[in-house]
Amino acid sequence: MPQERHARLLSDLTSAVLHDAGFRRRGSTWALETAECWQIIQVQNSRSNSRDRIQFTINVSVASKRILRATVPGSTRSPAEMDCHLRRRLGHLIPDIGKDYWWQIDVGTNMGALREEISTALVRHALPWLSANASEAALHEIFASGRGTTKTMASRYAQLLAAETR
Repeated sequence: MPQERHARLLSDLTSAVLHDAGFRRRGSTWALETAECWQIIQVQNSRSNSRDRIQFTINVSVASKRILRATVPGSTRSPAEMDCHLRRRLGHLIPDIGKDYWWQIDVGTNMGALREEISTALVRHALPWLSANASEAALHEIFASGRGTTKTMASRYAQLLAAETR
């Protein structure tokens, strides 16, 4: 069944790639805490999944601890992916794809090839992107230039990061 194959894929990704990189899994989300930020990787299932076919995408996100402290007082746990400040879909980070991408599992899926494709994409694209953006300096540069989210939120995030450093 596709659901069982999907669950096995999540387990394999945990042990093969993300655990070795320091991430800890909770459900379909992996989190890595650094001194300044949270790095989040989340597998998001499609709402149109059936017992015969599973579609999913992978979200890659960074949350600033400073922004979290300012907006969610008392926040000490890893944030939900949707609460992160800088968010991308893995497909956007892969040069050959460059857009939103949903992987599919059905009875004909070659799970070894799919596991290798996703593991490679995580190692070559997601983990370097997270490392490059998981610092206050990197986030401030992105947000101060009006990039990374809506202009309104980028401006607010840049102000919060600047205010915290004074």
